[in-house]
Amino acid sequence: SVPSFFSGCMTLMLQSPNPHAARRQEIIAVDAPKAYINMIPDAVQEDVTFRTQAYTNHTTILSRTESAFSRLEEYATAKLVITNRIHVALPCVAMGTPVIFINSKDIGDASTSRGSDRLAGLTDLFHTIDAYTEQDVEERFAAFDWTNPPANPNPSKFKRLRATFWNIIRGHTT
Repeated sequence: SVPSFFSGCMTLMLQSPNPHAARRQEIIAVDAPKAYINMIPDAVQEDVTFRTQAYTNHTTILSRTESAFSRLEEYATAKLVITNRIHVALPCVAMGTPVIFINSKDIGDASTSRGSDRLAGLTDLFHTIDAYTEQDVEERFAAFDWTNPPANPNPSKFKRLRATFWNIIRGHTT
């Protein structure tokens, strides 16, 4: 008898820090497994920048916050982000940046048979490569439009999740 709902994640509420900034040609790979990065066509390899979500040099809340904001600015203007980090993928969706999400055993809490349960209901918000079920990953990478990456799929679900959050917030502020 506990009321519940599927909310996705609060990061879906983020907006681009600079909505008028132009997209750059940069493809950002955040903690993406090297085997998948190697499948990116040679013609666009020079556009790939590697990042990690591990924060090791930040000793204050202010420095961590500044670094996180800087990353959001990068993601918001990237041509494409490739990651296996859900909290990289979801902010990118919220800011309109195309994402290739790699569901593989490299996700920290993944089981050996299907991936992380935290992903349930979210993987259709971005271009997902499922290493557990797909046999044609190299073909999908080869067929992907690296020059003009397509928008993330399922924008209506994203808008519905965002609206649900706003309705919950409004309900608790009156």
